[in-house]
Amino acid sequence: QPGCYTSMHRIKQLHAQLEKELYLAEKMASVAYAKGALASYPERELRTATEDLLNAEFHDVLPGTSIQCGEDAGIRFLNHGILEAERVKIKAYFALSAKEAPARNGEYPIVIFNPHAYAVSENVECEFMLADQNWDGEIESFLTVFDANGNAIPYQVIKEESNLNLDWRKRIVFKADLSPLSTERYSVYMEYKEKKEAQRKEAFVFDNGRKHVEINPETGLLCSYRIDGVEYLRDGFGLVGFDDNADPWAMGHHQQIRVGENETPFVTSAKPDGPFAGMRSVQTVEDGDIYLGVEAFFEQNNSRARILYKIYKNTDDIDIDVTLYMGDINRMIKLKVPVAIEGKLIGQTAFGTEELFTDARENVAQRFVAIDGGDQCLALLNEDVYGNHYENSALYMSLVRGITYCAHPIRDRILIPDDRFTKKADQGENRYSFRLTVCDRTALERKTQQFVTKPYGLNIFPVPADASKIGDFQIELGDDTTVVSTIKKADGREAILLRLMNNTENTVTSYVRINGTKLPLAFGRYEVKTVVYENGTLSESPELLI
Repeated sequence: QPGCYTSMHRIKQLHAQLEKELYLAEKMASVAYAKGALASYPERELRTATEDLLNAEFHDVLPGTSIQCGEDAGIRFLNHGILEAERVKIKAYFALSAKEAPARNGEYPIVIFNPHAYAVSENVECEFMLADQNWDGEIESFLTVFDANGNAIPYQVIKEESNLNLDWRKRIVFKADLSPLSTERYSVYMEYKEKKEAQRKEAFVFDNGRKHVEINPETGLLCSYRIDGVEYLRDGFGLVGFDDNADPWAMGHHQQIRVGENETPFVTSAKPDGPFAGMRSVQTVEDGDIYLGVEAFFEQNNSRARILYKIYKNTDDIDIDVTLYMGDINRMIKLKVPVAIEGKLIGQTAFGTEELFTDARENVAQRFVAIDGGDQCLALLNEDVYGNHYENSALYMSLVRGITYCAHPIRDRILIPDDRFTKKADQGENRYSFRLTVCDRTALERKTQQFVTKPYGLNIFPVPADASKIGDFQIELGDDTTVVSTIKKADGREAILLRLMNNTENTVTSYVRINGTKLPLAFGRYEVKTVVYENGTLSESPELLI
């Protein structure tokens, strides 16, 4: 039923997070094991996390149609699985970082792992603590970031998670160039300089000759996104609400045609209140070498929302973070993207892509939805949203439904009791992350991978270790289209399995090379292959081994 694509967003969000963490942990542990950095493969821990994922997929839990205790149980399973996967990931990360030399005097090392089987150049955020607190109001810290070759690189200091009004905690963003399935070291150094009063400048337009982006300073809406002179948006990009009902399944006949009626746009908060009290309606919050950050505040009925736009200056991307405080029932909230190009509407499925409805019926897709215009795609990537619909040249991403737990229609009987309070789902804070981008159709899967599974980096201080014990697992793919979705140790064998996928309608001639051993590969359209690396040899398996 179409309501199940959206109902109980918290369950769906945690499920998507556990999927991501599990596959990332599996990759990192497998690479560390193959290199000899991990003495044993964490099979039990990964199986436990997998069982937690499967338990949360029980009927009525993941669809969002259970009673509240079913939701609570699903959340417990998913949080436990995330914790198990994170422990594996962190253990593998430190094992892979053991080859790093100790920090030099004054150095804050940042070691970043690339979870993809191809080289990436991606903006990375990292937060760390300076060695000393600076209580001197006359001076301030000044950072310099160097790559592994000792070259100073552009970076930007952004708001840290801590709210201590003290020159101590730092969060930076910079573009990292990373080799496949490897760690890369960046170094931060700090010196104190005379303090200068920061001057806040409002900026709502970015243009570097190739990319042009505008935020309307009155409405807070993203109103222009041009790449190489081609406009991809029209009108305003923002939140809208619809009349809905309490049924989490959306089983009504009219809901099979569309979920939600009477579209009403959110309005800019003239004087933001509630959790956003004291903010200006639209304001610039970050502006540096890496991105321009603008946030805007909106309201409708009892619901409040904040949209943060991260307009990157070194890529074609715009990240859109939505924080929505749901305070209404029997309402559906969507993110509306009016598009200015024509083409097929496509969405990611499990190991594939399919064409979606464009007649207002609710669609279901996974991590990308795109308008395929032939030469280029306008794509909206997401971390955990499944429902969407398309009508009148606009894409609507389904964020939340103000439904009642397990309110199942029975003939013409009343849907929920009207003589007492009944529990409501998804009220309060809901958070979403999107990336708006333009790319070739063949690059869409990789772009999505990089957004969903970001490079993993921390500020660590390596301890001396015997780097000679760590071997090689150097991987190379022979094309720029295919991805490796899974890397894992085979059950009962000293072999590493790789799942490679071509998520396009084109055939692809490629290869995979590991430690100098090369295996030619020929992919059909939307084909998945299993490759086995065992005893220094590579082979293609006709079976889906585990």
